[in-house]
Amino acid sequence: MKYRSRVDIVAAMLQSAIGGATKTKVMYAAFLSHTQVDEYLEFLIRKRLIAFIPDKKRYVTTARAARFLEMYDAIRESVAIEGTPGMTPGTPREPSVEVLDKAVRSQAEAAEGEGRGSGMDERKPLGEPNRST
Repeated sequence: MKYRSRVDIVAAMLQSAIGGATKTKVMYAAFLSHTQVDEYLEFLIRKRLIAFIPDKKRYVTTARAARFLEMYDAIRESVAIEGTPGMTPGTPREPSVEVLDKAVRSQAEAAEGEGRGSGMDERKPLGEPNRST
C-alpha cells in the first residue's frame, strides 16, 4: 500500500462511518491497527467530525464531516491527473446524520455540541506517522 497522509486516513475513516459503523468497520476500511484507530477516533470526536452513539455502538459522521469530505473531494479532483491510479475523485457523499432515526440523530447532535468552547486551534499530535499505512 502507498503512503497516506493523515488527511487521507481521516477521509477514509469518515467515509466508512457514513450511515453508522462499528469501530471494527472503521478500522478495516482505513487499514489501521486497533491502537491507531483509537487514536484517530479520539481526535475526530474532539474535532466534532464523528460522533459515537453508545446505545447503537456505532460511530457516525457529523454534518461538519460531510463538509470536510466535500472539500476533500474537491481538492482531490482539482489535482487529479488523468490516468493516474488512485487519483480519481471520489463520489459525492451525503451527510449520514440525515439517515439516522430521530433518537440517534438527537444523540449525535448532542455529542457534536459537546466541547464547542474548546476552540478549533487546539492541536494534539497524533504521534509519529506510521509508514506502513
